[in-house]
Amino acid sequence: MLNDELIRRWDVQRTQLLGRFRSKRNDVFKVRVITGDGSARTVVIKEFTDPDRFSEEIRTLRLLQVRGVPVPRLHHAEDGAAVYEFIEGKVLVDCIYRFPDQVTKGLSESLKQIYDALDEHSSELILRDMNMRNFIRQSGTDTVYRVDFESTSRGRREEDAGRLCAFCLSYDPPFTPQKMRTAWSLFQKLLCSLELCPQTTARWTLCELAEIGQRRQMPVPAAVKDAVRWWPT
Repeated sequence: MLNDELIRRWDVQRTQLLGRFRSKRNDVFKVRVITGDGSARTVVIKEFTDPDRFSEEIRTLRLLQVRGVPVPRLHHAEDGAAVYEFIEGKVLVDCIYRFPDQVTKGLSESLKQIYDALDEHSSELILRDMNMRNFIRQSGTDTVYRVDFESTSRGRREEDAGRLCAFCLSYDPPFTPQKMRTAWSLFQKLLCSLELCPQTTARWTLCELAEIGQRRQMPVPAAVKDAVRWWPT
């Protein structure tokens, strides 16, 4: 899993596989590395199936890293595989509904930092894959880390925000009163933090909800769609 250069640099004596993360496209592992002085560090190793996605992720991550954005430190990248710092915490879907105010605030602040840094390089870059499993709330803090950058491309920030709100609404069990309240809070914080167009963001939320409904064969209730249309007012 670790390449020869990194093994020499860290004086790696042995490794221990701690687990595997869910990923539709890649193989992602949590690994403990034991070095020559007896110390240990935990890393994430991501083996990409698409070389273009690998290149995009590494390029974007390096850009954000030097600007101090909350992203995992990249230890090494080569031949379609990357080794990252492990961020101790919970994926957003496991905490946003328990602590909606703190988590949505931390998420919107992190996204602002990401987009501001991307704008320094090239305007109108967005993340696209806004699955909430691509964000981790660091243990003991309100800082939210983004951990996936392989889909970065040009677009409108309202697209990302709308997709994020749609995911927030539709995690199982979908469309509950709690999910509606949390998504509404997220919508408001994103508008304020990212200076988005409310109407466009609501339209992208509805578009993503329609796509999610088709993928999961899950009808979106009319009351939910009506509520989202009302959000910008």
